[in-house]
Amino acid sequence: MNVGRYLINKRYYSTLNWNQGWSVKEILNSGGGNSSISREKLEHLAQLSMISVPEEKKDEYCRDLGNILVAMETMQKVNTDNVKPLLTILEQYPLHVHQESTSVNTDHETILKHPKYTQSGFYVVPKQVSSATQSNNGNNSNNNIDDEF
Repeated sequence: MNVGRYLINKRYYSTLNWNQGWSVKEILNSGGGNSSISREKLEHLAQLSMISVPEEKKDEYCRDLGNILVAMETMQKVNTDNVKPLLTILEQYPLHVHQESTSVNTDHETILKHPKYTQSGFYVVPKQVSSATQSNNGNNSNNNIDDEF
């Protein structure tokens, strides 16, 4: 167990106000306004999305999409003017990030030692043949590498 991580998490969790909360129902009730979209709008969105909406589900989907829009409008009303964007929830604690480095190996001989088969300085991979093509060719399989690749 990483003791440092445990201490950071314990400090972070102890600062949370666990009595605060919200729910989607609260957002929908406080949003007011029209909580449904028109059937024409739903059909237009379905056509643009290239999905089919069953006739018996259209009223339910209109109501659900309307509720989603009301929830989004309510969330957009939240004042975030003096709130700095977060990169992580633990910004006050330093993150220990290692320096990354990459190396490019252009030694072709070393690279070509890895594959099972090579030919003229290239990787040789098995042919991808469908099962229908294999059945048409019959069973003429030899253990020759040229037949496999």
